[in-house]
Amino acid sequence: MRPKTDEGGRSWWRDQLGLAAETPSARLSADAIYLLGYMTSKAFDLGSVETDTFFDLEDHDGDFSFRWTHPRFRLKVPDRLPFVTLRFASLPASNRLTLRGAGHAIDVELPNGWQTLDLPTFEADEIEFEVGTVFSDGGVERGVMLRDALFHADENRHRRLFARHQNAVRNAAEYRAGVVVLETAPPRIRITTSKTCNIANEKACVYCAWDFTKDLERGSPDQTPEFLARMGRYFHDAMSVTDCSYGEVPLERHFEDVLVVTTEFDRNFEFTSNGQMLSPKVRAKLLGKAARVHVSIDSANAEGYRRYRDHRFDLIVRNLRALCEERKAGGKLPQVFVSFIVMRSNRDEVADFMRLMADVGVDRVTFRDLYREPSINGLRAIHYGYSFDYETERLSRPELEVVGGQCLALGDELGLSTILEWREFSRNVSPAVDKAPICSEPWQTAYLLNRGIMPCCYGRDPIATWETIDQSDLEAGIKAALNSAPMQELRRDLAAGRLGSYCEKTHSCPIVKARMAEDEEAKLAAE
Repeated sequence: MRPKTDEGGRSWWRDQLGLAAETPSARLSADAIYLLGYMTSKAFDLGSVETDTFFDLEDHDGDFSFRWTHPRFRLKVPDRLPFVTLRFASLPASNRLTLRGAGHAIDVELPNGWQTLDLPTFEADEIEFEVGTVFSDGGVERGVMLRDALFHADENRHRRLFARHQNAVRNAAEYRAGVVVLETAPPRIRITTSKTCNIANEKACVYCAWDFTKDLERGSPDQTPEFLARMGRYFHDAMSVTDCSYGEVPLERHFEDVLVVTTEFDRNFEFTSNGQMLSPKVRAKLLGKAARVHVSIDSANAEGYRRYRDHRFDLIVRNLRALCEERKAGGKLPQVFVSFIVMRSNRDEVADFMRLMADVGVDRVTFRDLYREPSINGLRAIHYGYSFDYETERLSRPELEVVGGQCLALGDELGLSTILEWREFSRNVSPAVDKAPICSEPWQTAYLLNRGIMPCCYGRDPIATWETIDQSDLEAGIKAALNSAPMQELRRDLAAGRLGSYCEKTHSCPIVKARMAEDEEAKLAAE
């Protein structure tokens, strides 16, 4: 079967590029799709790759493998399939990639970082790529970090992925320019599909702002797959979707449908679970999906876990072992991450926890700290017989750095990817180029949460509530909220290199912490 054409007989990509219709010499199967998978896949014949095309295979933080390309590189096209999906990273703040094949060419702009781009192959036998701005490493010029390639004949997939990428390119330009009113949709969105939790049904975790959050959520709409679709381009153009529910996502009856729509065309979906609900039935729904499951544990043993949560520690470990084993048959998907909040009462458990998680087979361990939460600060409670004092449990930054250094060293020893959240957030959202705003969150991430529209993950006061958003035209209502006067003021301040009033009261944010420390040092130096 030929690729789909319009009524005039023109292939869609030819029409978009203004090219004349052309009959390919090879016919394509309607379901023909070739996965060249990770670069170690047998379907990708490394023996046929010329030495001037790729560098050696490398590992990316234990998550996946990739190859640096040369500034010019080539790929052979199986059966002259009309489209190719590339997953890769470009390191310059902005870049360009040119694809040539069968006498035609297309040139696209690239934002910084990992991205997914779908391009026409022009039904050529081989396609050639040229990277505009090369990355120089010790005098060696490199192109992009190519993770995998997928040749296919799915026109809908091509349309959707190309549109997502173009939106991300324009959004990156708006961020670099410090535009205060966005025309694009942020390429990352945060949603909340669950309002219930099996632990909180009995007794909420000792450091959970459960009651405060449920008050904020009162009257908010249920974020079902139908609701997500009504978000329009704010959902469809998102390159990644993260669920930030104060709840247990797998408990929801629409969990499987949420998985389907959020992972459409290999889009990554992340959610946090307490791990207790990762039953065989739930695990079966996850296998092979482009998802990341974050399980928060905070202890290396059952007694320690009970101090903060409940008595089901052993169940969580069994569920994690089973998921890590079962996913081996599904391309090692979903990815399994675990998190550990470092506190005074559990910092001595860090090493045992990491060894246990390495044995279980998780992909990554993330260490976090207790946030400064207005709704929790000063909390003192008795939890299953244990005394918990929030302020006493919080570690200072120097104390966190000591523990963090131990975590990173042990992670290297165990071969376990290890992240320190108090460092990582600043790296992820800080500008990649000079003169860009000091934080990218209000431009590149939309927090469309049940508890309100937030400007960032550390914000607790909604910029807008669902009561103020037009539910009859949800896409327009979200656009109005994301471009409201408070959001414009926030972007204007960040673009000017200063923290505005909203940021200044968000004391958990690592960027705010760093700025406040700098200001304090400057005051001391002036005295």
